[in-house]
Amino acid sequence: MRMLIAATTALALSAAAFAQPGHGGPGSMGQGGSMAGGMPMMGMMGEHCAMMGRTEGALAFLRTELAIAPAQTKIWDAFAAAYRAEAAAKPKMPMMGGGAMKPGMGPKAGKSYPERVAHHLEMMESHHTSAKKLADAAKPLYDALNAEQRKSADELLAHFVMSHCRM
Repeated sequence: MRMLIAATTALALSAAAFAQPGHGGPGSMGQGGSMAGGMPMMGMMGEHCAMMGRTEGALAFLRTELAIAPAQTKIWDAFAAAYRAEAAAKPKMPMMGGGAMKPGMGPKAGKSYPERVAHHLEMMESHHTSAKKLADAAKPLYDALNAEQRKSADELLAHFVMSHCRM
């Protein structure tokens, strides 16, 4: 329980820091692909992806936001198990500070156009398969939520199912 409270507090504090003036936030895109406050869009995505790399913290956040009741624990556990399995199956990308990939690393380094396209298509297929598995696992959970919980799920659940980050 203490870990759940600590994880939720950490996520709330990071969200509060993100919402501070000058840091930017969703919808505060400035000129040249930068967020308000000068943070590049890719840097913000990297920070977001770093948070999503914390599988247990992300699940704790979602469970808290959905206010999962004791009677919903079994269905929640099934969704969480599917989420963990998909997270464990994803290879981790090499990252450096700010979430940017190191120069010369990654799927495009030294590859021809046909190789890059083939890799991109593989990644899209992998993402589609993963999103489908998570969507199938999320459907019974969503169906078990009450009206108030569904409001939160409508805002958050799609992000957890369709995230392009390496969970």
